[in-house]
Amino acid sequence: MNNDGKVSEEEWTKHHDAMSEYLDANKDEIGKSEVAKKKTEKNK
Repeated sequence: MNNDGKVSEEEWTKHHDAMSEYLDANKDEIGKSEVAKKKTEKNK
């Protein structure tokens, strides 16, 4: 974050991706939505 008091789309996405990775530490993708699974596959 750039500490401007506002959350940009880029900041939100970065945080969301980091939390998703943290919550799925064993990489079994349980609990991920279909959208998140597609995004993960796209970024491989």
